[in-house]
Amino acid sequence: MIKSNLMNSHFFILTAPRSGSTVLTRTLDQHPEIFCAGELFHPGDEIYHAEWHFPFWGTKKKKGISRKFFSITNYVNGYLFAVNHIKRFYAAREQNKKIRGFKLMIAHVKDFPTVWNYMRQNNFKVIILTRRNTFREALSSFRARQTGVFHGAGIDIKDGFIHFSTADQVKQTAALHFAGQTGLVLVAIDGRNFGDRLVFEPSRGGALFPHLYADLPLSAVLWEAPLSLDDAGLHIFPELAP
Repeated sequence: MIKSNLMNSHFFILTAPRSGSTVLTRTLDQHPEIFCAGELFHPGDEIYHAEWHFPFWGTKKKKGISRKFFSITNYVNGYLFAVNHIKRFYAAREQNKKIRGFKLMIAHVKDFPTVWNYMRQNNFKVIILTRRNTFREALSSFRARQTGVFHGAGIDIKDGFIHFSTADQVKQTAALHFAGQTGLVLVAIDGRNFGDRLVFEPSRGGALFPHLYADLPLSAVLWEAPLSLDDAGLHIFPELAP
């Protein structure tokens, strides 16, 4: 049921990948008074209500100079035309629906700052949808940076050890447990530093996975690398030594 103070309102869903936002978007769109589109500012054009997809310049590449050129040119594109696109979206009236909204990914706030500023300055209603424990994981990482010691994420604390994957296992781990997530960082650890506190135990499919039964000092980190996504939503990994 829609309360009267929401009628004739505009809104957007601010969210992250794998948060259930697709289900929410389509459920809202089924309401007779609500028109709700998907990610208007996704670089791919296969979105819910694709007729409102923002017209990007060119095609996003997986990596290299072409990918950087795409990002730079469409930052300019967004700066010049994104707000007008939003105005046209909210001014339209498909099926005489009075309430209109769309999904805005957190990553798109950085890519389209004029959109974010316009939404904020005009007091649009916002639905914030995040994954369970997202804040807790961010807080855990922040504490690690401050103290120099990582005590584990929520699942690590629950299981009593910090979950690791080997170079041969990490891509499948990312695909199974972190699919589509932005903002991930790959961290390399030299397991020889931990002696018998690092135990290889059966896990997924019976394969042996490294489990650390201790806190992780950040001094043990060999290197770290951000993991971006390709057009298929898969993480792009650096070359990994076995």
